[in-house]
Amino acid sequence: MVLALATSGGGPQSHTAIIARSLGLPAVVAAAGIEAIDDGVEVYVDGAAGVVVPEPGEPERESAAKWAVSAATLAPFDGTGTTADGHPVPLLANVGNAKDAEASAGMGAQGVGLFRTEFCFLERDTEPSVAEQADAYRAVFAAFPGKKVVVRTLDAGRTSPCRS
Repeated sequence: MVLALATSGGGPQSHTAIIARSLGLPAVVAAAGIEAIDDGVEVYVDGAAGVVVPEPGEPERESAAKWAVSAATLAPFDGTGTTADGHPVPLLANVGNAKDAEASAGMGAQGVGLFRTEFCFLERDTEPSVAEQADAYRAVFAAFPGKKVVVRTLDAGRTSPCRS
């Protein structure tokens, strides 16, 4: 089971960071020195503080336990976003497929800020057919009927080719 992520590279807008946020996983990207941590070593990851501690001691264990309790007791999110002074802010999801869109709609997202269509091409040996792509788009739009959906179309080329 994956409980957190730590990487030696990347940044806050990297694919890893975005996916970790969408999954609700604590994550630290560009963590210095993590390559030196041996496989199988227990690690404490505090994504908010950007801290990775191999072989955590009692303070880190207590912090993790407190976080788990507070996360479990949070009030359910109603999907409403507002600034501190009460101005409404639309909460839009970052999705890569219909499953993401359905989950985001179920959690109260008010639309899609970015539908990353390149995910239709990932983890495949061949590119999806036009019909498969249309089905994927249709499913995302169906999760947010009448709502805003921003679509970023695939930009494949020399620097980011598709597998063939």
